[in-house]
Amino acid sequence: MSLKVITWAWTVRLPPAPKLVLMARADETDDRGFCFPSHRHLANKCSISERSVRRMISLLAADHHLSIEHRFKKDRARTSNGYRLDCDHPRTNCPGGPDSAGPGEWTVVTRGVVSVGQGPGRCCPSNHH
Repeated sequence: MSLKVITWAWTVRLPPAPKLVLMARADETDDRGFCFPSHRHLANKCSISERSVRRMISLLAADHHLSIEHRFKKDRARTSNGYRLDCDHPRTNCPGGPDSAGPGEWTVVTRGVVSVGQGPGRCCPSNHH
């Protein structure tokens, strides 16, 4: 596991399914972004089918978030593919990054107590469910 690669993977904007597969791959990589977990291993890790893993890998490769490296044994027989995540090209358009105009979006946080009947959840901290 590489903190550098996982940090990079969090910055990549993707829909949930490809993001999950990218994060699972990032969790398996070395500091150079290389890994070779099987589709079965990733499917189990992500709780999705192997077919979905293959589909997400194709999407990630098409978007240049990873590259597929065919690997061979010494006798030239094929073995599992290796995958290299594109973590050497950090995203710079993150909020607060060097090419952003400002510190990014802020979330408004209220410091008051929400009473019963207010807000979307309609409960307050004093109600223990």
